[in-house]
Amino acid sequence: MKKYEKYKRTESDWLPHTPSHWGFKRTKWIFKEIDERSESGQEELMSVSNYTGVTRRSEKNITMFMAEDYSGYKLCSKNDLVVNILWAWMGAMGIAPERGIVSTAYGVYRFRNPTEMHPAYFEYLVRIPQLVIEYGRRSKGVTPSRARLYSDSLFQIEFPIPPLIEQRAITGFLDYKCRQIDTFIEKKKRLIALLEEQRFAVMNQAITKGLDPNPQLRNTTNGFIGMIPVSWEVRKLKYMVKILNGQDAKEVEDEDGLYPIIGSGGEFGRANSYLSMGPSVLLGRKGTIDKPQFVDSPFWAVDTAFFTKISSLVLPKYFYFLCRLIDFGRYQYGSAIPSMTQFVLNNIHFAIPRLEEQIEILNYLKNELRSIDLTISAVEKEIDLVVKYKKSLIAHAVLGKIDVRDWTPPRKFSPNQPL
Repeated sequence: MKKYEKYKRTESDWLPHTPSHWGFKRTKWIFKEIDERSESGQEELMSVSNYTGVTRRSEKNITMFMAEDYSGYKLCSKNDLVVNILWAWMGAMGIAPERGIVSTAYGVYRFRNPTEMHPAYFEYLVRIPQLVIEYGRRSKGVTPSRARLYSDSLFQIEFPIPPLIEQRAITGFLDYKCRQIDTFIEKKKRLIALLEEQRFAVMNQAITKGLDPNPQLRNTTNGFIGMIPVSWEVRKLKYMVKILNGQDAKEVEDEDGLYPIIGSGGEFGRANSYLSMGPSVLLGRKGTIDKPQFVDSPFWAVDTAFFTKISSLVLPKYFYFLCRLIDFGRYQYGSAIPSMTQFVLNNIHFAIPRLEEQIEILNYLKNELRSIDLTISAVEKEIDLVVKYKKSLIAHAVLGKIDVRDWTPPRKFSPNQPL
């Protein structure tokens, strides 16, 4: 893609140059703030995200913070800019695709000269990384995570303004390219899903039936376990491990700490002390309860997770694989925040072989799953690279670093064309 022939300097720190024929205006000359309120609260409730912009809240899996009455909420019209003031420093803003209502904590802004502006161009522009950094720089608050981007600060930020015909050309180019990229990513995600299914099938067969292709089986009378090799035992979880509660980490939090702080969703900090030397399997208590975690070094667990002290009856990694097979959806409670209890976990039944056979199964799984895991990792890296390419492409197009005026879309959309 070619570049523009001439550029001019701007007075902005975040964008030093633009194409010579583009405009460059402060936001206050592009948008005006609107504060219209809903009388009934019956309009479509909208949500604002740094990932998806402005979308219907009903399309998102959000059950927390739902009000009984939305009268008095702010109205937004189609093509208004909606800003989540508290999360603007992360890029939580976008162009409204339809009329609706939003939280009173949001800012709503309308084009001063709508006939000169193409809303879809601004939908691409407002969340580019360069502007997100600028929002953070101009947000005000005691701590960065609580900083707010108020209207007076937003209105000081400059936006590049191409001629309307170029705004449309840039949007058409990006619509086509982003569809290609999104199609590519979706195919890769489907491939990962298939590989995960293959991984689970290999693991499930080995952990529930062993490695003998024609084992002698017996009926356990447990409907969820079914038939198992005759030499295996059925035991409740509480006879294999001791479940322990995680603890608050405020006193041990240290960004330079040697030990990970782990919750139900994974590691989220560092600590200067530990609760367990490991190895251990962590099981979610609240939030992400269906993702067991294996940790083989010292760690601190917080109270959203249980951690386990594993007995000599089962190898730690084998117990981890057992937990991967739990149907957590059958045992969880709580609709807003999925939850789990020690009592429920303690009484889940498992079929386990002797230690010698556990070692054989673990060695088998190590070899069998290696190639699948390597393939999944490679595909994830592909997706990551393409996502970064997409962000870069959008930024280059809306900031005038590439000239798309002569670009014409193929007659028929083809997701298989080179990106």
